[in-house]
Amino acid sequence: MSMRQKDNEEITAEERSLGAFIADFRKSKKLGDPMQYAKASKKLIEFYGSPKAVSEKLGVGKETVRILSKLTTLPEEVQQRVSKREIPLTIAFDLVPLTTERQIETSRAIKNLSFKEARQIIRYIVENPGKSAEDARVAVMNALENREISVAMVAISQRDYDIMNQEDDDVTSSIIRMVEEWLANPQSLKNHDLVSEENKVSITLKLSRKTYHSLRKITRNPADLIEKVVASNLRREEKLIR
Repeated sequence: MSMRQKDNEEITAEERSLGAFIADFRKSKKLGDPMQYAKASKKLIEFYGSPKAVSEKLGVGKETVRILSKLTTLPEEVQQRVSKREIPLTIAFDLVPLTTERQIETSRAIKNLSFKEARQIIRYIVENPGKSAEDARVAVMNALENREISVAMVAISQRDYDIMNQEDDDVTSSIIRMVEEWLANPQSLKNHDLVSEENKVSITLKLSRKTYHSLRKITRNPADLIEKVVASNLRREEKLIR
């Protein structure tokens, strides 16, 4: 017996449930398992006959419904990564046109990366079919590292600025060096006495993408951490001199 021949009330109840589920997707509501959207889309297409019919009934884009249902064709390993949110749902869409082997290889290469990073790696893979997904990851990440910089505004005391300026004309480079050395060997940082705003010097730092993201993993406010690193580093040097 076909699905259309099933008890109408049973189908209507499930259709209603799945429809509400997909409507949540349109409203950008998040679920614990994004693959459930894909499975719901597939069932709705089976119910209504086509992505277009589902789109018209739910007010969800036809292409969205179609591509969501296609995610159910991804290898189980890839689906698991989507379910665990190791790969963004929207990035998983880009894996669909690839071969099964390429889907698995690529999913491993883009695991836990940002949307932008993953998208660029997939584009690189498509444009360079002879390259492995891991080679693509290395090439893209190196290119991003060299090209992208992040900017942080920090404020240090006039006293600390003068000390660094005496030792090195390039104060910004000195600060970045201190930060990178601290990240390589993190040590506890003590809270130093607050300095009034009029006794502070504001500095704009151009940080490498790697350094900035390393700081963001520690704190939401990299500038504050940088200020503490500088102050602690200079106080420690003063003690060593004494």
